[in-house]
Amino acid sequence: MEIAFRSLTDGEKRNGNTFVVPNNVTTIDGGVFAGCLFERIVLPSTVDKIETNAFANCWRLKSLSIPPKVKVLKKGICAFCLNLENSEFPEGLELIEAGAFSNCPNLKQVEIPEGCEVEAGAFDEGCSVIFKEKSNEEKYHFSSTLTTSSEKTKELV
Repeated sequence: MEIAFRSLTDGEKRNGNTFVVPNNVTTIDGGVFAGCLFERIVLPSTVDKIETNAFANCWRLKSLSIPPKVKVLKKGICAFCLNLENSEFPEGLELIEAGAFSNCPNLKQVEIPEGCEVEAGAFDEGCSVIFKEKSNEEKYHFSSTLTTSSEKTKELV
């Protein structure tokens, strides 16, 4: 049964440094946290879907851990989160869409789980994207293409 977290009042979006989403929630609706002033948002392990722009323009947000059941990070999920420094992605994540973390200048490095597809433009230029693999780990610098340390270019699929 889907239990969606649909809205916050303007007062709730500006109240406190941390917001804890209730444990029974499975879906974070699009834009529900957009423009909030929280530094930290705690998502329960029950969340399996996060809609477009869910955390967009949360300029004070510093860190976000994606729950293990989430398979897709949609466009704009954390766009314009100017102070976002860290985002943790679960094993089993399948796709990070274009623009998911656009305009996040303080997000300098992310680790992508094995098998996860990253669309072009998912992260800002200047963000180091590390694709984790069981046998080895290659480091890429993100721009319109991903470049290994040996200067080979790997096109985003």
